[in-house]
Amino acid sequence: MFKESHFIEVLIPLAILFILAYAAGNIAEKKGRSWYGFFFLALFLPIIGLIAAAIASPAISPIASSEPQNNITKLEHLAKLKESGALSEEEFQKEKGKIIT
Repeated sequence: MFKESHFIEVLIPLAILFILAYAAGNIAEKKGRSWYGFFFLALFLPIIGLIAAAIASPAISPIASSEPQNNITKLEHLAKLKESGALSEEEFQKEKGKIIT
């Protein structure tokens, strides 16, 4: 059977390994990346997993990249904002002037 010291010698490194993998997963998740992907990467390659999670760029959401492309769609977008009450008449005219000029 295992002696108590052998059990601790195995348990402590495994606990540290899981803590590092969990940290890598959390770092990646805060950047919009896969928690499970970075967790398992760090579980098998701890240092590389942590470094990869730390330097990973934030994921770009499709909503953020779908800004209006031309002046017509920008004006339509402004009109919708005005209709919904998000923009006042004064703000609408100011932004419309920026787009037109």
